[in-house]
Amino acid sequence: MVNQNFYLLTLAVIAREFDKRGISEGEVILATGLPIGRLGSEKATFREYLMQKDKVTFCDLTNFN
Repeated sequence: MVNQNFYLLTLAVIAREFDKRGISEGEVILATGLPIGRLGSEKATFREYLMQKDKVTFCDLTNFN
């Protein structure tokens, strides 16, 4: 199983930025990269990892306890 920590943290940061800016929906383009030594062998896998969902919906957890 692939470690989902980076993916989930990326989604959390996006949700937080949307909330801070008062944005309720939008399109996000991620500018990410890999170390040059791993680019050729992991580029496609890394892209698939970050693009595992075509659309993500966030819930309002403002009053979550």
